Amino acid sequence: LTTGNANIVEGGFDYFEVVEEVALSAFEPEHKLEVKVFPNPASSSIQVHLLNEQLGTIQLRIVNVLGELVYEQSLPKALVEIPVQDLANGFYVVNVSSADSEKNIKISIQH
Repeated sequence: LTTGNANIVEGGFDYFEVVEEVALSAFEPEHKLEVKVFPNPASSSIQVHLLNEQLGTIQLRIVNVLGELVYEQSLPKALVEIPVQDLANGFYVVNVSSADSEKNIKISIQH
């Protein structure tokens, strides 16, 4: 079945066109977090390195694939070592957030 520029195939379309870009948020943080997490994959610990100047209170959370919080800490300095030897093998998200910015980094734990 053909309709204009699109063909309906098994109940879906085989042609997709972006007509207009729409901003999902007008909020642009003044200071974006710049974070590195290494090593990845990790086995016993990860290093969390904040690359930009201190942005006030920085919160770190590690969440598993089920969305469960498995670790939480305020970051007292720009380079912190986080123990991960007690976490099960698998994928996690390291969430680092300040008052106006947030960064999510996917990591893998392999013992």
